Amino acid sequence: GNLSTITGIGTGSEPFRAAERRTIKQGFTLAEVLITLGIIGVVAAMTLPSVIGHYRASIFESQLKKAYSTLQNINMQLVSREISPYYDYDISLKGTEILDKQTSDIASYINGAELCDSSKKTKCNRKYKNLTNIKSQHIGPISNKMSIFLPDGMIIWCGKYHWLFIDINGLKGPNRTGWDLHVFKITEKNSIVPVTDPAHDTRPCTLSNPLSEDSYLGYGCTEYALINKNPDGDGNYWNDFLNLK
Repeated sequence: GNLSTITGIGTGSEPFRAAERRTIKQGFTLAEVLITLGIIGVVAAMTLPSVIGHYRASIFESQLKKAYSTLQNINMQLVSREISPYYDYDISLKGTEILDKQTSDIASYINGAELCDSSKKTKCNRKYKNLTNIKSQHIGPISNKMSIFLPDGMIIWCGKYHWLFIDINGLKGPNRTGWDLHVFKITEKNSIVPVTDPAHDTRPCTLSNPLSEDSYLGYGCTEYALINKNPDGDGNYWNDFLNLK
């Protein structure tokens, strides 16, 4: 008939001790904590490279689209001032003066742009590798010509055949065609389009031969990079084709 006995209330009561034991059992031992941390570490080690790869791929893709937009905007400004990016630079000037004039005109429509000529050769002259990273990329007569450094780090060159070369991340690398070096061309209708595969002179974009020493390999990749399509089959360009996943 004792109240504490009936309700189980009171110091030393059996129900209280059972609840105390249940509370104690809810904790984790040191071994359990270490095992859990170990599992988390293994999972992180497996997934982190993929996360980093996807992030890197998204950066490359966004930089390329921004570069394309920049070129299109500049082109529109030239056309609006009755300057034909395709014809005017063929007719009015000769030799290297054509490219220098075109480069200067483009730079004049970019706030904060810096012209980089032979007097800044150390800064301007970079070496690029082809898509497989085996052979030096052929960039012909533009390698030592005037280029444009943009405030966001991009670099633009004007090349022969109405081509525009652009390094989407400047000095950061990896300085490989199809990765950070891309090629566009000016059409007879004064529009800017990516050099295609095959182009009028057939520039390839493929990793079917990972040991290829083709010094032009990668020129035709820009169109695939813009639409994020794997030129060798299924999948996307930035993660699957370049294996950044």
